[in-house]
Amino acid sequence: MKFQGPGEHSIHQTQLSVTASMLRDGVALEEIAAIVLAATRAAVAGNPQVKDIFRKLVMSVRPEHFRPGDQDLVEQYAQAVLLARQAFGELEIGGSVTADGKMSPWVTVLEKSHRSAAALAQRLRICPQARSLARTVGRAKPPPVRKIWEVD
Repeated sequence: MKFQGPGEHSIHQTQLSVTASMLRDGVALEEIAAIVLAATRAAVAGNPQVKDIFRKLVMSVRPEHFRPGDQDLVEQYAQAVLLARQAFGELEIGGSVTADGKMSPWVTVLEKSHRSAAALAQRLRICPQARSLARTVGRAKPPPVRKIWEVD
């Protein structure tokens, strides 16, 4: 199992095959979950880019924003952001259409990683609409407006 590994060596494929094998062998579901989660954490633990995204996100919110149980979701969010960056970089280099006229597989990777990041951002309450309460939105003082072209 390798973070962002190719094909059958990717984390997801390894998780699926190991889980199926252990289920066939009659291992308890709770034990499978613990083993697979520990192996996944070990596979990702060495990636400094994931750690950096994780750290920047945690440092960008109030200390009480996340709970200990949010760790896995924050880590998955960091993985999705990193994968989106990698896919975008590949698309910048190779373009969205391959030499044989087909759509680059990186387009799908980018789209799925964006979708995953957006869903996780909602769950983690780090996107704008998740941070505001419906009953106080109309009464809240609007933040100062900065034009997009003025942002560094």
